[in-house]
Amino acid sequence: MELKKWILPILLSLTFSCEMVETENLENDFIEVWLYSNRLQCTKPLESGAPCHYYSMETELTATQWKSLNYEVDNFGFQPGYYYRVLIEKYWLDLDPIEIFDENGETVLEVVELEPQRRIRIKTVFQKLRDYKTLFSGNWKLVHVEGAEDILLTDLDKSYTVDPLHRKMRGKYLCHDLEIALNDFLDLNRIDLSDVSIEHQACDPDKKYLETEDLILAMFNKVKSYTLKDGDWVLKDSAGKELLRFSRNSRAP
Repeated sequence: MELKKWILPILLSLTFSCEMVETENLENDFIEVWLYSNRLQCTKPLESGAPCHYYSMETELTATQWKSLNYEVDNFGFQPGYYYRVLIEKYWLDLDPIEIFDENGETVLEVVELEPQRRIRIKTVFQKLRDYKTLFSGNWKLVHVEGAEDILLTDLDKSYTVDPLHRKMRGKYLCHDLEIALNDFLDLNRIDLSDVSIEHQACDPDKKYLETEDLILAMFNKVKSYTLKDGDWVLKDSAGKELLRFSRNSRAP
């Protein structure tokens, strides 16, 4: 095995511990899990600085609690936007020792043996499923409500954020905070929403705005399908009638 050559000033940046943080509930060498459809910020940073896969040990793909897989994962052809049901294996990767040379790079002063690195590789991919929620991740602006005057929407904060990881859609209307559970995007056109909840805040808006808010809530409860049209996200009822329309919003709510 050929030794890598490093001059002394670089040593300080390379001799930190290679021990990886153990991930909760992954004590077995082989385990079957779901991998989330995107790589996100690690709860314990990896030495490479790369984002982490998130995993769930639930058997059904209805998980709302995902945990950071704080290991380097060997490349297996992962594509963002897809869930993977996989069998993973933890193993130790032997690292080449480092030769420390003098300032002239000619004489070996020391050979540093590095501890093996704990890594994960994917042994088997059982399923690969499209995560349609990732198409809508981010910030949206409510621009039309069926049955309401658009003028009532123009002066109000109507920003919504879709959080695919926790299957939530959050927004604000008047001084009320709304949260809608995204149970599932069943395919490219069908959607299942439920548990539209409101956190009421102290305010005294005009009656016409309250009526619009009630209408928005009623529309959310009727949603059964959706489509993307000219960049807008259109929510529809079971018969395909447009109920709510959102446009991409670059401003965070």
